[in-house]
Order: sequence, then structure tokens, then C-alpha cells
Amino acid sequence: MLGKVETRLTNIINQDGSQLSEPLKELTHKLQSHAAIFQRLLNGATKRRHEAGETIPLEEVKILVAESMYTRLSIIEEMMDYENRSREECLNGYLCHQHSYNDFGNHYVIVVYGLDQQAQYSKQWLQHNYQSLLSDINAQLQNPAMQEYFILVFDMSNDDGKGNVTVVMDVYHQSGSVLADSIG
Repeated sequence: MLGKVETRLTNIINQDGSQLSEPLKELTHKLQSHAAIFQRLLNGATKRRHEAGETIPLEEVKILVAESMYTRLSIIEEMMDYENRSREECLNGYLCHQHSYNDFGNHYVIVVYGLDQQAQYSKQWLQHNYQSLLSDINAQLQNPAMQEYFILVFDMSNDDGKGNVTVVMDVYHQSGSVLADSIG
């Protein structure tokens, strides 16, 4: 069913704009805009990793690139919701979950780094604990177990002082697994 929905969305976007109602025009513009933002953030993450002598494995990049426009829209909306979060959440950082609308076996954890040096979800904390976080999420999501888990981290600390924020995205990944305790 989701494949049909995604196909219909693609067909709507590819239609002649003059035939679309105003709400559909707004939706298609938002889908395209958010999908492009997601792609730019992913390109930036792969470029920074490459410049640091690391890589995001091609299979992981393929999964992220193939993600549905609606999932991309949902991920970017979560990231953009930052401006509506409480000051405490912005200082401590926060996480939320998003499932894939393209592949039920993919699960996304969206983390926004905290701005405070002692933030609960600081960049340093996540760099040291992402594997533990992914393992914990894998253990929690066992019915059914997911195939792929991604942590998409957004750094909102690059504020130019004029209200413009340059967002940087980091990507962490782990393949899902069925745990022995959940069998049976």
C-alpha cells in the first residue's frame, strides 16, 4: 500500500502544476523542499566523513537515498520542530523516533544535540554511546525486530547570531538482530 501511495505522490509531483489544487501544490512543494533538504544534509554528512578519512558505507547511503519522500519530510519536520521546543530541551538535547514509510524494517532515531556543555545528548556523549543506544533500541523493538537502525543527529549550534542556523547532520547505523530472549 505504501508503495502505491509513494507512486501517487510522485505522479502528483510530476503532473502539470496548473492542474493541481492549491493544497496539493503546497504539499508537493513541501515534499520536494524537505526531500532536497534531507539530501543536502546527507551529502554534507558523507562529505565531512570522507574529508575525515572515514566513510558511510555505500549500503547505508543507498538505504537513506532510497527512503520515501514522506519519511524524509517527517524526519526534516522533526528537525525543524527544534524552534518550537522548550529551552530546556534545546540545552539538553532530545531524541524522537521515526519509522520508515518505505521499508517497515527501517527505524530512525532523530537526535538533536544539546547546546549546553553538560547536555544529556551532547556530541561527545553520542560519539561514545551511539552503539549502546542502538543496541538498546534493537532490544526494545523485537516484535518484530527491525532490519536497520539509524541515528540521524542534527547539530543546531552553528548560529550566525542573526537567527540563521547552519544545520549539520551525523549518521550512525546498526543492522537489527533478533535477540535470543525474544524468540518463542
